[in-house]
Amino acid sequence: MQRAVLRVVDGERHAPDASLRAQPGDRPDPIHHPFALTARYGRGTVLRLEPRGAVHETAGLGDVPLVDAVAVRGEDGVALFAANRHQTEAAAFDVDVRALGGVDRATHTAVFDDPEACNTVDRPDRVVPRDLGAPKVDGGRLAVELPPLSWNLVRLRTP
Repeated sequence: MQRAVLRVVDGERHAPDASLRAQPGDRPDPIHHPFALTARYGRGTVLRLEPRGAVHETAGLGDVPLVDAVAVRGEDGVALFAANRHQTEAAAFDVDVRALGGVDRATHTAVFDDPEACNTVDRPDRVVPRDLGAPKVDGGRLAVELPPLSWNLVRLRTP
């Protein structure tokens, strides 16, 4: 993944073969969209989260949460970034937002698709962020469904 991020930043594929450099008309890799959205909305103060949820046991890292999240409070509200690692099931993402002092507006954007999907010359917009509408905020709780194998941005505009 780090290699893909470097590729987006400077437009090179970091291979010894110069023919692999980005060419005019090339479309960004699917990792470009989460990187760009995080760079845009991930500015401010990182908020402490106390996640609870299912885990996946791995050989090298032990138990890894199926949903990983981080929150950043910026000038116009809070950005929640969440990844659902489950390969086949959506995840319920429930957040207590009472400490924010209210939410005026909420949006949910996600990048998800077939894990083998990529953008090509023939299908340059195969993998792009999708607007999944306004998540439910009720009684100080935010409820969002995260698609399987997805990267998500939930933006909360606060008063």
